[in-house]
Amino acid sequence: MLVKKKINNNFAICLDSNGQEIIAYGKGIGFGKMPYQLEDLSLVERTFYDIDNHMVLLANQIPEKTFEVATKIVDIANLYLNNSFSSNLIFSLADHITFAIDRLNKGIFIANPLGKDINFLYEKELQVGRIALNIVENELGVRLPDKEVTNIAIHFIEAEVYSSNTAEFQSKEQVITEIMDLLEKEMEISIDKNDATYIRFVTHLEYLLKRSPSKVEASSKNMQLFEQSKAEFTEAYQ
Repeated sequence: MLVKKKINNNFAICLDSNGQEIIAYGKGIGFGKMPYQLEDLSLVERTFYDIDNHMVLLANQIPEKTFEVATKIVDIANLYLNNSFSSNLIFSLADHITFAIDRLNKGIFIANPLGKDINFLYEKELQVGRIALNIVENELGVRLPDKEVTNIAIHFIEAEVYSSNTAEFQSKEQVITEIMDLLEKEMEISIDKNDATYIRFVTHLEYLLKRSPSKVEASSKNMQLFEQSKAEFTEAYQ
C-alpha cells in the first residue's frame, strides 16, 4: 500500500492495490517521510473509501479516543443489528459524539422531535443507542443525556435505509401511496400531507409493514376503546 499524505500520526491518505484513494487508520502509519510503501499491512486497522475533504478534516480534528469509541459502537451495531455498516459511519458517529460532549459542557440540550416515533418503531436501534451511551461513559468518562440515545439511533436507522433492499423500500412506499389514494377516493377527502395527523398515520403504517413479514401482532390494552370506535365510526373502520 502506498502511503501518500499524512493526515496525522495515525491517519493517512493512501492508494490501495487497485490504485484507489482511501483513508487508512493505524498506529503510526502517518509518521515518517511521505510518500512511502507500507509493506506490513497488519499495521492498518481500518480503511475508508469514498473519501472527501470533510472526512479528511474530521480525521484530523476528532480526538483519537473518541474515534476508537465510535469504532467500538459501530462494531457492536453490526452484530446486534445484523448489518454490515460502511466504515465511514464511524466518522459521522465520532463527530456526533464530539459535538454532543461539547454541547453538554456548554449546557446546551437539543430535543429530537422524532423521539416518540423512533421509540415506537426502532427498539433495536435504540438499544444500540443505550449501549453507546454506556461505552462513552466508560471510555471517555462522560455521561451524555438520555435523549442522546435517540440521536445516536438515528445514525443507524439512516444507514440501514441506505443499505436496505431498494426494491423492498420502494414496495413499502407504493403500499402507503395506494392506501392514501384509497382513503381519499372512498372517504371523499383530500389528505394534507404536511399535517401532523397524516405523518402520525404514516408512522403507524410503517410500523405495521415493519411487523408484517414476521407476522408479529402488536399487543394493546385499548380493546374497549377500539370496540367503541368501531361501532361509532363505521365508515372509518371499513
